[in-house]
Order: sequence, then C-alpha cells, then structure tokens
Amino acid sequence: MYAVEFEADAVNGIIKIPEKHKNLYSKHLKLIALIDDLSKVNSSTSQTDWKNVKKQLGWLKLEKDPISWQKEIRNEWDCRK
Repeated sequence: MYAVEFEADAVNGIIKIPEKHKNLYSKHLKLIALIDDLSKVNSSTSQTDWKNVKKQLGWLKLEKDPISWQKEIRNEWDCRK
C-alpha cells in the first residue's frame, strides 16, 4: 500500500482524481478526508446530543480505584526493558 496526496472538491458525492494520477482511475482506493473547515460539514452529523450524554451519566461503574489502577499500569511500564 502506498499514499498519494492531492486536493479536490467533492461535488454531489463525486471526487475527481487529477489527470496526473490517472493510474488510479480503475483501482480500489481507501480514502481519508481531511477537511479544513468543520462548519462545511453537515452540522447535523457533527452535533453532540447533550440530552443523551446527560442521560448516560452515572452508568459507568469502576471496579477498581482509579488511582490504584494508574499505579498498577505505570508499574507495568517500569517492568518493560
């Protein structure tokens, strides 16, 4: 697998591959989209549902004391060599 970088505008769900990368025209691609301005993304998909978040608060139960757990994890780091 190798990476190719270019900038393009998506228009009606279509991203045009530049001519210099025409070897990719008939290939299966894995795309990662980096978007400069979050406000350009559909706001309904990026909004936090705070009512649902508040409803879930208090459901998480810890089996161990958080500080004891952190010390245990750090001891594992110290044992690695």
